[in-house]
Amino acid sequence: MKKRKKIFLGSIIVLAIILLSVVGYRLLNRKSIEEVPEILRSRTYEQVEEGDETIDGTDYVTFDAYYGE
Repeated sequence: MKKRKKIFLGSIIVLAIILLSVVGYRLLNRKSIEEVPEILRSRTYEQVEEGDETIDGTDYVTFDAYYGE
């Protein structure tokens, strides 16, 4: 019974170390939002407003997709 408890406790400790190292690595190596070129470019787009889906000169054509973040 003691051996089983030691194995269980050891596996929990190993999993905790792996989890902490992965989280630490991701926190240290992530780029801030300000550095991502796609996000900086998308901030220059105009805001989509109600009624922008209609196209002038057409009665039955509407636009439902907008490129953005």
